[in-house]
Amino acid sequence: MKSLLTDAQLESSEVVANCLMNRQRQLMGSNSYAKELGFNPLTFIKTRIQNHKSAAWLDICCGTGRALIQAGESLYKSELLSQTSLVGVDIVCQFYPYPPELTSLELINNSIHTFTTTQKFDLITCVHGLHYLGDKLKVLKRAASWLTDNGLLVAHLDLTNLWIIEGDQVKPMSRKLLSNAGLKYNNRKKLLYFENRQELVFELEYLGADDCAGANYTGQAAVNSFYKNRSIIISSM
Repeated sequence: MKSLLTDAQLESSEVVANCLMNRQRQLMGSNSYAKELGFNPLTFIKTRIQNHKSAAWLDICCGTGRALIQAGESLYKSELLSQTSLVGVDIVCQFYPYPPELTSLELINNSIHTFTTTQKFDLITCVHGLHYLGDKLKVLKRAASWLTDNGLLVAHLDLTNLWIIEGDQVKPMSRKLLSNAGLKYNNRKKLLYFENRQELVFELEYLGADDCAGANYTGQAAVNSFYKNRSIIISSM
């Protein structure tokens, strides 16, 4: 096997800076979050505001931030923006400009591996972003800790980009490993679901990544992530 890249090395890769995936995606329409996720995040946020008086949405690998901006504009027109927090994080600083009245919107140019927050979110999304990350499971673990007690995390994940090294063998990661951790996975849609804030403990040692994995199901080049196999434990926080 070729030498594996650290997350820091990976972030300088052209594969990670791919502009063909999430960077232009909108909130609704043919190339949208609603289509890719199977639900409209704006509707989710509005329902959460109705039931809980406030709502917060974190979008990991948000690209240009178009979906968040469009959600903010809609919430502003509905006079709900003051009850909302919209946060987007992306390693590439190519954010769309947005009007100053969207005071509840924050687009942050930062690696998700070093991003920190004390805020809790009702909804966390990662639309095709995990394909380009090294330690995908660590990102999921950290994101799970940022959920509210009844929050929802939804992210695209292709299991063909996760591998377990056992001795001199390299084996694909199984769906059972995810389900044992309490993660729901739709193999057809390649979507991972995680509800309610819990501590995810992946007893796996991350070894590094390969940015020469080639195209995955999206047709775009992706990143393979490699781990040593142990076990997974999940416990309530």
